Amino acid sequence: MQSCHEHDEDSNKGIRAENVANWYFRLNGFLSIPSYIIHLDLNEAVRVKKNTSRVAKTEADLMGVRFSGSYEKIDNRGKLPDDESILGIKDFPETVLALFILVEVKAGKCMMNGPWSNQNEKNMERVIRRLGFANNEEEVQAIADKIYKTGKWQNEKFVFQYICVGGTINSDLYQKFPDLIQIGWGDIGAFFFNRFEKAIDEKLPGGKIHEQWPDFGRKYGMWFIKERNKSKEKSIKSVINYIEKGMVVP
Repeated sequence: MQSCHEHDEDSNKGIRAENVANWYFRLNGFLSIPSYIIHLDLNEAVRVKKNTSRVAKTEADLMGVRFSGSYEKIDNRGKLPDDESILGIKDFPETVLALFILVEVKAGKCMMNGPWSNQNEKNMERVIRRLGFANNEEEVQAIADKIYKTGKWQNEKFVFQYICVGGTINSDLYQKFPDLIQIGWGDIGAFFFNRFEKAIDEKLPGGKIHEQWPDFGRKYGMWFIKERNKSKEKSIKSVINYIEKGMVVP
């Protein structure tokens, strides 16, 4: 049986993992809602609470949208590089307007929680309605069916992608959901290194830009500027160390 201390520590790791994931998607141009609560139907809420000890709610770790023309530019340094893991999703026509994502975040191995893989619970349909890119209930159901089967749906205007983020890739998930995207902390640590190399300038007017950022971004920015012998490998270690211990160190 897991002790209260172990449970609290696992919970803290999960929160820190979500902090890192939120910052990763922010830097890749997503307008996002972290910890999005799905409002259940009354009968469904009663059923969930009756059958489990948890509160009757379903939560998406992160839900977001990235518009097709999104990019970031600072001074005369050109476009800042977005991650290939994100750009690789864009195998769609020029007519596509937006990429919608639903993200599951784990400190350890990538996983897809039951509320998002169980068609009977109808949670995917609730998310699709709220995102607003389906024209009617028939299309909501068709999109949900596709996500449940493959992890991705797209048409000539929109893409809806399920993404799992975690410490290690789960090969079993690819067997069940062939179009699922999995992103590891190593990938994210490498991306941060590439991005910060081009974006961080400690001489910007108004102070160091990372000092305006929330917890993880601020700590990573401080580490990046202070670490003289920084490298991609050290960046990856810094991300993992933050998730495990709350500290960004090489």
